[in-house]
Amino acid sequence: MKLNLGCGLRAEEGFLNVDILDLPTVDQVLNLDVFPYPFESESIDEVLCRHFISHIHDINSLMLELDRVTKYGGILRIYAPHFSSDNYKTDPTHQISIGYRSLNYFVNDVDWPLTYVKTNLSITYRYLSMFNYDQRKSIKNIFYWTGVEYIINKFPRIYEKFFSSVIPCNEVYFELRKVEDKDL
Repeated sequence: MKLNLGCGLRAEEGFLNVDILDLPTVDQVLNLDVFPYPFESESIDEVLCRHFISHIHDINSLMLELDRVTKYGGILRIYAPHFSSDNYKTDPTHQISIGYRSLNYFVNDVDWPLTYVKTNLSITYRYLSMFNYDQRKSIKNIFYWTGVEYIINKFPRIYEKFFSSVIPCNEVYFELRKVEDKDL
């Protein structure tokens, strides 16, 4: 089974589309701030969170729940507005901001001094996009074609600390995989 959590108006074919709002695109209405979710442990092959985690009130519980429901080897695809994005600042329902290093606190395979919750999740890929990650190679994304995105992803800490307020990033994309303890 594949989950599209917080799908809003963007349903994905082949996924169970879940949202708190009862919209025509939603297969299952569910308050995603209430845990546990009604899914069996280790029953989900893929979880898609497209601009959903910025709305969650308790990211620690969310990450534990995503770890619980995802099968070993399962993939989590997380898109979020970057903390410098006007999309993050505009939506009054956003609860938390996300940056390149935000998920370091929830995985065990990154050299990071703090872990808020223990999961079996591993970051396999992350990307800062001045556009939308899925459309980053669009002809409209001058930042991709001029190499700006390459540079900010090569030096994300420098970009976020010194330049994100001058040239804001639109979106951050994470791909995580659930691994067994011995794989960490």
